[in-house]
Amino acid sequence: MKHKKLIVIPVIVLVVLAAIYIAGCIYFSDHFYLNSTINGVKSSGRSADTVEDAITEAAKDYQIDIKDEGRNDTYTIFASDVNMQTDVSTDEVDGLLASQNPFAWPAHIIDRTEYDTEHVVTMDRDLLKKEVEALPCLTAGDVEKTQNAGYELADGRYEITPEVFGTEIDADQMTDIVMKKMESLQREMGLLADHCYVEPTVLSDDPDLNAVVDSLNQKMDMTITYILDEETPIDKETQAGFLTVKSDNTIKYDKSAISLFVSELAAKVNTFGQNKTLMTSYGKEVTVPGGTYGWKVDEEAEVNAIIADLDKGEDVTREINYQYYANSHGENDYGNTYVEVNLTAQHLFLYKDGELVMDSDVVTGNPNRGNATHVGAYFVAYKERDATLRGDNYATPVSYWMPFHGNEGLHDATWRGTFGGTIYKYNGSHGCVNCPFNTAKTLFETIDEGCPVLVYELEGTESTRDEQSRAYNVITQIDAIGEVTLESEPAITLARQSYDALSDTAKSYVTNTATLEQAEATLEQLKKDAEKAEKSKKKSSKKKS
Repeated sequence: MKHKKLIVIPVIVLVVLAAIYIAGCIYFSDHFYLNSTINGVKSSGRSADTVEDAITEAAKDYQIDIKDEGRNDTYTIFASDVNMQTDVSTDEVDGLLASQNPFAWPAHIIDRTEYDTEHVVTMDRDLLKKEVEALPCLTAGDVEKTQNAGYELADGRYEITPEVFGTEIDADQMTDIVMKKMESLQREMGLLADHCYVEPTVLSDDPDLNAVVDSLNQKMDMTITYILDEETPIDKETQAGFLTVKSDNTIKYDKSAISLFVSELAAKVNTFGQNKTLMTSYGKEVTVPGGTYGWKVDEEAEVNAIIADLDKGEDVTREINYQYYANSHGENDYGNTYVEVNLTAQHLFLYKDGELVMDSDVVTGNPNRGNATHVGAYFVAYKERDATLRGDNYATPVSYWMPFHGNEGLHDATWRGTFGGTIYKYNGSHGCVNCPFNTAKTLFETIDEGCPVLVYELEGTESTRDEQSRAYNVITQIDAIGEVTLESEPAITLARQSYDALSDTAKSYVTNTATLEQAEATLEQLKKDAEKAEKSKKKSSKKKS
């Protein structure tokens, strides 16, 4: 008997459940699921007719209140503001009801079922957008911009800048949200709760962002230092400008920014072709015209070197890549080892480490034949022993050859017996600086390729050797006059002619001009006395006759 009861009870339970299920299937064949809504209006367990009535009732005097949580304010949009209409179609509601499966009703007892249809509520979106755009949350001047997380340079390294959840609202986005709420006949919404604010799309913990910052800092942690008069690193702000981030978040070098930096660097460092200031061996300062001597940055090579340094990612201390080099980055790029050539004085000086090693008379190019040695700042291109200098009409062997400007160079000239003076004006070179043999030898053994050669003219340093010689001859002629007699006239006349032919510089060396002038005066008096005596003699002869 007990066993029959144990069997009967479950059967009864099953029969009851089956009856409930079947009853539910029948009921939900023309009623909406429990816990269901249509466009926000409750349709739970309702028939199509009652749902239509509920929607129509909900649309009466409809308005939506929009809560601005940030300003603690509420804005209202009325159905009439946006030409809102309700059109509850029996076919539409019947269609929604027909779409539900009555046999699945138990699964929807707990789960919420939401039906939406655009045919129930309609409105003018353009009018709605105007209403939205007029709300204080969009028109107020205190809107804080939403910002994605990013990065910035601080103290030579990149740091993550956090995202900003601002109060910025996208009018189109908010219009869509409000429209959806109104279509569902919902009467409340919140700017914050319904995500109306523009939200950042990149947050501080974004892995791609953090990977970019790590890559940038790998490049920023290395330092490029130039060897100038003192070690000079590229500053971090400038170095940061060399780096850009591609769309795939990999690091790229901004070659145009690097090129601009190198051009600006060259403008500061280059001295090639610029005039030089030289305190001459004569104690006077001259400006030596720019020639081929000085620093000149090889800009293309330097741009490529910076890129290579960044690629390597290690600290580097090096020289700038130059096309032309000089001795110093100081006030005078030629430093304190150089050859000084004064064309006016026809004299050469050799300085090494600031000390005068040697000076010597020379013979430079003949200006009267178009072969004047060019003034300017140059450098010894190379050195060659036992060279043969060739021109249009000559081939001259020399022991020491040191070119500094095209075919112009320093070399020995053993065919000359004398140097200096004014020889260059009538028997000068084709442009080279002719030196005594020992002078050329000392130059060759002392200077290296690249040694500066500073060629200039300096008024007031003209050689006086020839003028002094001519002046001495005139002094001798004047002294030879001796006691003045009438027979002294040829000697006095010759001395005067010789003196008058001298240059002003040579005349300044004649020390006995007063003797010549006195001799001339004495001769003039003797001639007058002689003429007077002759007249007296003739007068006496006439009286006797």
